[in-house]
Amino acid sequence: MPQPSRSLSPQDMPDPGSAPDAGVRWQEGWWTTATSLAPVGLRLYRQRWSGAPPPRATVVLVHGIGGHSGPFAELAQELVGLGLEVFAFDLPGHGRSEGPRGLVGSWTDYRLCLDHFLAGEVAAACPGLPCLLIGHSLGGTLVLDAALASVGAGASPPIVGVVVSNPAVGETGVAPWRLLCARVLSRIWPAFSLSTGFPLELACRDPVRLEAYRRDSYRHSRCSARLATEFLAVARHLQEQAPDLTLPVLVLQSGADGVTPPAGAERFFTAVPEGSKTWRFYPASYHELFDDLDRQEALADLRSWIEALLATPAGSP
Repeated sequence: MPQPSRSLSPQDMPDPGSAPDAGVRWQEGWWTTATSLAPVGLRLYRQRWSGAPPPRATVVLVHGIGGHSGPFAELAQELVGLGLEVFAFDLPGHGRSEGPRGLVGSWTDYRLCLDHFLAGEVAAACPGLPCLLIGHSLGGTLVLDAALASVGAGASPPIVGVVVSNPAVGETGVAPWRLLCARVLSRIWPAFSLSTGFPLELACRDPVRLEAYRRDSYRHSRCSARLATEFLAVARHLQEQAPDLTLPVLVLQSGADGVTPPAGAERFFTAVPEGSKTWRFYPASYHELFDDLDRQEALADLRSWIEALLATPAGSP
């Protein structure tokens, strides 16, 4: 059974992290969900940031491969300042969650984890409130996939918008020989894993944040053959289905991203229907946009977009 939430003290917070601002309540807990590799269920780590009630909407933050929910602390507190209830969790095989590092049985495992989190954790805690999905890198792939599936489906909680930062929806900076190995081994040895091969210096240009990444024991750089091929298939699917995305979408893209170069996000954005999309580009930024030197500009763009969205009837509770 999932463990009940409890308030965190600054000493309990994941590394890297920072003490919550005054008026922000931070909780941690665990929940259990089944996957194809663990039919009896995996314990997954989750976090929640709350402000003064009542919240205007909920937000779910989804990290990328090798990451975890801990570094979202600063972003979460910004969002709480907008009157939002913020949730995040560590994907299977990431951070404090159970599971082999970087291994997934199928993409459906990730999708079901997110779907179960939305229905069992977020909607249960804040019934009736609209929900925003925010995903970074592979997390951007996941929230776009979930958003497309939610269109016209009567999802609970109702998803009213999606934000992606440097989404992995096209070519990546992974060396071609690594991708070739993944394609070959996915069928015969799906659990085989390699390092993604990305130098840590591709993350951001802020030396303080970079050093925090270097010390972060919850991060990893593993990617299994099956995860690589599943991701590539989903990225192709998203490019094909982009014209069906009628939810409001904000794309925050770094121009100097060596992990998920801009070309894939640009193609996806172009295919999304007019009237529901916003593009923001940061030419000099690296992959970890909210930890890079342009983070204040990106945060300002995010705040403005959310305020405009929630000011409309469709984005209001």
